[in-house]
Amino acid sequence: MDTIYIETTIVGHIAGRIHRDPIAASRQQVTRDWWQNNAKNFEFLYHNLSSTSVLMAILQPRRSVLMSLKTSI
Repeated sequence: MDTIYIETTIVGHIAGRIHRDPIAASRQQVTRDWWQNNAKNFEFLYHNLSSTSVLMAILQPRRSVLMSLKTSI
């Protein structure tokens, strides 16, 4: 299984509220679509500085996404 490094921006696109700006919103949607269709095929790494506290802050509004990330990582 291939491993992919993700940064908090990616997690934010997956878990954050849809942005008002149409370009940002389309980037979020592309990221969400990719995650839904492909995440099961990869292992994910992220920088220690962006781990628990940062991810929890980003993902708190979307607990179901957090559970998905935990099972994927």
